[in-house]
Amino acid sequence: MSIKQIGVLGCARIVERALLQPVRQLEHLNVYAVAGSSEQRASAYADQHGIARSFGNYKELLACKEIDFVYIALSNELHQEWAIKALQYGKPVLVEKPICLNTEELDELMSVQSAVKLPVLEGLMVQHHPWQQELRRIVEERPYGCVTGVKSYIAVPFQDPQQLNYRSLPGCGGGVFYDLGCYWLQFIQAIFGLNLGWLNAQSAFDGPNGCDWSFRAELNLAEGVRAELLTSFELSAGSRHTIEFEHATVTVEPFFRPSFGSYKIAIRVQRKGNGETEKIVFGAQNYFTNQLAFFSDVMDGLQVNIPLQDSFARIELLEKLLHNARTKTQHHPVKKEAFLMIQIIMDILCEVKNAPELRASLKPQTDIIQQVGLDSLQMINFVLAIEDAFDLEIDFETFDYEHMSSIERLAGFLEREKAAAS
Repeated sequence: MSIKQIGVLGCARIVERALLQPVRQLEHLNVYAVAGSSEQRASAYADQHGIARSFGNYKELLACKEIDFVYIALSNELHQEWAIKALQYGKPVLVEKPICLNTEELDELMSVQSAVKLPVLEGLMVQHHPWQQELRRIVEERPYGCVTGVKSYIAVPFQDPQQLNYRSLPGCGGGVFYDLGCYWLQFIQAIFGLNLGWLNAQSAFDGPNGCDWSFRAELNLAEGVRAELLTSFELSAGSRHTIEFEHATVTVEPFFRPSFGSYKIAIRVQRKGNGETEKIVFGAQNYFTNQLAFFSDVMDGLQVNIPLQDSFARIELLEKLLHNARTKTQHHPVKKEAFLMIQIIMDILCEVKNAPELRASLKPQTDIIQQVGLDSLQMINFVLAIEDAFDLEIDFETFDYEHMSSIERLAGFLEREKAAAS
């Protein structure tokens, strides 16, 4: 097998983890050249990582005849422009997610790709691992009955004090939903498909420059199954998908781990009723190694590429969810503190009730006493957990059970208590 030479557009930090490290496991691939925003930066990057050639101009790299395909690691708003240019120079393209910022951009890219007949792959590395195929099999074959709900949590704490990173710039595709929500959309698409009823989304949009720093989304899937996401740049780190079946709870976490190296990952099945637990364990793998191997096989005609139409469907839905959240925020502004408090209270209720499936039915307006139905012991545990989560001691002389008449009302009370204590 001849060695394929890779050209990299961009000197981003993701390149080392997504390309330079995993490519060492693949003898038929080699990172040959890198292009940066300046010759000085590209040269320094090439020297640091042992890359043979460097270019201070992206087009010079694309014109390099030795390069077999291009990996694009530029800021989000540049993905479509340089993917098109790479195709026009005759280079297959592996481009970081999101492949485009909107369907209009992607429609143009798809037209160019259709004309030149060269492969383009969106770099959603999680799709190149067998845990997704196994979950789809479980959903389709129903060994644990029908799906009753789906819940996902994806959070990566992120700070950008100078607000220069593209994640902090709305015009560059900033915000958490562009950055992390795409993994949820790919998961839903791969396991359940994107045939939807209604959708709902919410964010305070009070991150840097008005970006969404925490985002909640809901989708009504086929057969009335509700899929829910909480994704954040400010909550505790975690990556988890939980599928509730009639007779079991199936969880995969932390599903991001194989993006940091070669690691095992497991699907955990907890049966309802007897509580027995079993695991479906996959051997150590690296998402990015799998992704590179897949794209190389696509170029060699050994694999059928993932169609860009799949990306189009995801971005179309991403646009709708962002629009839904922004429209509601314009009419009913959401305070970040209250938004996050509500999510935490919901999670605590599920833990105290030992009922993760409850999460799908909880809303800010849910009456904690009448609708959730905590018994006396659960109420004590709930209050203790609330005090721990928000680092405060509830003054029961000022507390009234009217504060439990809804989750958002309790959040308001806790917000006032925290303000009084500070």
